[in-house]
Amino acid sequence: MDGTKYKTQKGINMNEIDTLDRISKTSGLNAKIELMKNNETEELKELLVYAYDSFKVYGIKNLKFSLNDNTEYNPTLHKEFINILEMLQHTNVNDVVRSKVKDFLEKCPKLQQDIYYKILTKDLTIGITAKSVNKAFKGLIREFKLMKADAFTDQNLDRKLVVQPKFDGYRCLIVKDGDTIISYTSSGKVIPLKTIEKELSKVEGSFVLDGELVSTSRTGTSTVCNRLIKGNNTVDDDVLIYNVFDFINFTEFVSGVYKEVYNDRLENLDTFGYDNDFNHIRITKSYITTNTEEVMNLYKSARKNKEEGIMIKDLDYPYELKRSQGMLKLKALNSCTLRIVNFVEHSKKKNTLGAFTCVSEDEAICVSVGGGFSDEEREVFWKDKDKLINTCVEVLYNEIQYTKDRELFLFLPRFKELRPEKEEADMMLKILEECQ
Repeated sequence: MDGTKYKTQKGINMNEIDTLDRISKTSGLNAKIELMKNNETEELKELLVYAYDSFKVYGIKNLKFSLNDNTEYNPTLHKEFINILEMLQHTNVNDVVRSKVKDFLEKCPKLQQDIYYKILTKDLTIGITAKSVNKAFKGLIREFKLMKADAFTDQNLDRKLVVQPKFDGYRCLIVKDGDTIISYTSSGKVIPLKTIEKELSKVEGSFVLDGELVSTSRTGTSTVCNRLIKGNNTVDDDVLIYNVFDFINFTEFVSGVYKEVYNDRLENLDTFGYDNDFNHIRITKSYITTNTEEVMNLYKSARKNKEEGIMIKDLDYPYELKRSQGMLKLKALNSCTLRIVNFVEHSKKKNTLGAFTCVSEDEAICVSVGGGFSDEEREVFWKDKDKLINTCVEVLYNEIQYTKDRELFLFLPRFKELRPEKEEADMMLKILEECQ
């Protein structure tokens, strides 16, 4: 930082660039939030908004420019940078625009240049998000949120519901505002989908689609999507199919107030699919059920077809920006008995349990079980860890998967209960057989 003294006491501010740099070098979210609070300036808040508001998009990736060795902070550049960001939001990025941005960056001092470029490319990864910024400055940034599925446990299914296949894909929200189309991941990152967006450009109007991207190539979906997000030119987005399961009213999306129930949104989605001929966009097939037996029959059919599971949706629910009972996921659920061989302390809560390390009786399966515990259980189990060593436990998991080296592991293992009455854990062969 070239001799710049960090000042974190309330009322004594660093400049906005030094504050962001200090945040990146500080451990712990609470400490980062305090740094923001104690060094509040309008310039800092402006940069945070432009960096972490997912709805601000600048269209700049992989821009080459000369690095500047000057280390002296230049306060006069801030306003010019904000003007460039505003211009980019309303301009198609071409060579002239890229040259203008390049010229600006090359006159910025070293640290300003680095931070400005990361903001331009929406890649300011310093351990904070819009949510944590809002903890420092309440309501500063509109947070990017999606409707997320709650887990099916024993909810009543004896009513009219919609069942859809559960995709093992990459969640994606596509916003079409007139001629402007932007595709987002579930975390609010922009993902360039030229092929899909080109197909949507032929459709008139403004609307929002929610769905999952699935790769048709041997390259996995996550790999393809992550490369696209990073601007990797070696991957082609035409290997992706967009499976759409929701059609959201654009006005409601902009306002953040959702009233239209899924029955109406599903009708609009059907009309959207019927009226348009797509190659890379598919409307998710929906099945109407009226009771639990019908839902479970569809689930069994999905598993028989090697599908991940099913989604169960309530027709009377509006789009909710949270984990919702209006959208349930039912995936494969299995259980086995394993033996505790080690204990891992919680990374954030000292003197409490983070995870059991468990093995099968033949030690062919070894797994870290970190979920399923109550706070009280984490405290008690850590206190009693010497007594619990080699105790059997029942572990729930979704399915058995294999690493690239063909090593077996349990997908999403979580604790169900202690089984001290059992003298032996399950052997790997038994676990494999019961998972079929």
